[in-house]
Amino acid sequence: MKPKILLLNPNWRYMEKVGRMSKMASGAPLELLYIAGSLQKLKIDFELMDLWSLDKKVQDYNAEILSAKIIVINTAPSYVYWRDGTIDCNLPKKIIKEVKGINPNAKIILIGPHGTVLPESIASRDTDYLIRGEPDLTVAKLIESIIQGRKINLPGVCYWKGFKFFI
Repeated sequence: MKPKILLLNPNWRYMEKVGRMSKMASGAPLELLYIAGSLQKLKIDFELMDLWSLDKKVQDYNAEILSAKIIVINTAPSYVYWRDGTIDCNLPKKIIKEVKGINPNAKIILIGPHGTVLPESIASRDTDYLIRGEPDLTVAKLIESIIQGRKINLPGVCYWKGFKFFI
């Protein structure tokens, strides 16, 4: 059985309390789509779950999350927001906790502007890998390395080793 890979875009409508993106129509999660293209080239099966466009919660997909081996989560709705967007990273942190509550064994890969600029601000023990910079090719190669059990030695990949976070 092939490991299940999920590319997860949070539902950014839940940031309404801080006045961002609540009334906006969802945009395509471009970084996840680019990763999807790279995974297809490597012949790695995946599922894209765009909770923002579906207006759903993590809990609506318990079965899918429970069966996932690797879950990629972004800290901004789309590349469009990487430069001029979500400063607050509480929603991605909340989503990571919810996902880990459903499936504590899933490897979490976090992408987005927060990890790129200030990885210390978003790193938690619930995140297995944090990507600095463009995730398009790196994440697919990281997933391939995890699946094949290879040592992770990719530029821009931050990770926990024991009690130390390596950036």
